[in-house]
Amino acid sequence: MKDSGIHATTIHKSFRQADIDGDHRSGATREESSGIWDLHRRNRQLEQESEV
Repeated sequence: MKDSGIHATTIHKSFRQADIDGDHRSGATREESSGIWDLHRRNRQLEQESEV
């Protein structure tokens, strides 16, 4: 098999996430994960503003 330059773990994670997004496996969808990270960023921003 030809080496694609993509690590096997990256491919595994992509397939795993696709299973989650397709509701074939439990876990946070890409959309849910994105929303959680947005909340973390907003929280950090608010904490920094309150320090000033």
